[in-house]
Amino acid sequence: MATPELVTVRDFSTSPYAQLADNLDTPLNDILVRAEGAVQKSLGQRIKDASYVERFKAQGSTIFLRKRPITSVTSIRRRYLRSMDWSNLLVDDYYFEAEPGYIECYVDLTGSELEVTYTAGYSTLPEDLRQAILMQAVMFAYQDLEVYGSGDSNAPGIGYIQEMVNKLIAPYRQGATVWH
Repeated sequence: MATPELVTVRDFSTSPYAQLADNLDTPLNDILVRAEGAVQKSLGQRIKDASYVERFKAQGSTIFLRKRPITSVTSIRRRYLRSMDWSNLLVDDYYFEAEPGYIECYVDLTGSELEVTYTAGYSTLPEDLRQAILMQAVMFAYQDLEVYGSGDSNAPGIGYIQEMVNKLIAPYRQGATVWH
């Protein structure tokens, strides 16, 4: 049985969808793992914070990283092309902007090969992402049922839930326009 890393069975059991868990044929843990995977795939990255190492040729003093938000920078190493010797940038040589995912250096790095070790993601899951994962779990568990019915202003059918999931995760989607 798989174990979800972002939400728990308790999160589902205390959500508005709790009564749906009683009629599942598939273990709820498996459904939650699948829902987490689907949301992360839609975002194009892991949600939970993790360590990453990126290596590339510098184009200037700004370093654009692939994963966001940046929670910490462990090290930035540089070497000149064709050199075997790496040197570490001092912490005072740079600062990072977490949400946009870039590091600004006070030294010009043009022509250097860089290796950046950093952590990115969320140590505490934002509530709207938690809700999106729970709603995605409902989608996977009840694709053949009409979850929303009469009495609300929403269109009937389960498709409405996917629209809500997409709206909840939209602010967290990351573009790939400035990668090195």
